[in-house]
Parts: sequence; C-alpha cells; structure tokens
Amino acid sequence: MMYFLSKEKLLQRISHYAQVIVENRQISLRLEKLLPTRFKKIKAKHAQTIKSSKATRLALCDNEYGKFLLEYLEIKEEAHRARIQWETHRMYFYARKTSRKNS
Repeated sequence: MMYFLSKEKLLQRISHYAQVIVENRQISLRLEKLLPTRFKKIKAKHAQTIKSSKATRLALCDNEYGKFLLEYLEIKEEAHRARIQWETHRMYFYARKTSRKNS
C-alpha cells in the first residue's frame, strides 16, 4: 500500500477493492455450483470402463477436476486478498480522518 495517498485516491482504491470483492464472490459462487456437475461428468467418463467406486476415486484424482478446483480456489483467494486490501485502505482512511480531527 502506498503511504500518503490523497483522499480521492484512497477512496478510489477502497471503491475498486469493494468492486473486486463483489465480482470475485459472484464468480466463486457460480464456480462452486458448477463443481458437482463437472465432477459428475468426469466420473461418468471414468465409469464407462470401471466400477463406480473406482471411477469416483479416479475422478477425484483427475487432472481436469484438479484444474477446476484450482480455478475456484484462485478466485476465492483473489476475493480474500481484495477484502484484506479493502479493509486496510478503509482503516487507513478512517485513521487519517480521526487524526486530523484530533489535531
């Protein structure tokens, strides 16, 4: 974080990070809803030649499913990072605001 930001720049960053949080949460919720469907497709692909229980294990270890999980986790991580930045900038804004009142 840059120190000594102008009030406008600080408010702009707070707004930006809030927007990133909302967008990434929406995307992560959609991906979370898609995961079971994607898993079922991968499991069905394996179940064509193998018993169901083994197909489940193979689907869980499948690289394609791993990519889907990583995609979901990366979006969640980005949302958490944006949340931290938003909170930090917001605290900085209010700290500056209260320190100017007390001066």
